Amino acid sequence: MTAYVAEVDRVTVAAGLGVVVGGHIGVINVATTPQHRRRGHARVMVERIPQDGRASGAHTAYLHATDEAVGLFESLDFRTAETWTSCQDDQAAGRAGDPAAVRLTDAGTQTRTNAR
Repeated sequence: MTAYVAEVDRVTVAAGLGVVVGGHIGVINVATTPQHRRRGHARVMVERIPQDGRASGAHTAYLHATDEAVGLFESLDFRTAETWTSCQDDQAAGRAGDPAAVRLTDAGTQTRTNAR
């Protein structure tokens, strides 16, 4: 696993992970601070992680994308391979064991892959 950090004037503005397993590189948890979005920080990171993965023997890159990030990943030649529905517990953690307190909502996560 390799951690990536983008900094501007010694301030962290984006971070992510690259994980190579079985010939695949996972582009994991790439995130940019809200005040630094739409400035290319995530783009540079999402370009670099698969490059490093290929240098380590990976032939395929994969990631999970939020609806907000789909355009970025498509512009980098990722394509939808699967669509998943993920759920989250919208209730307070203090009520976590009470089945009546759990209300699940669709978080809209998609899986994208790129076989560059």
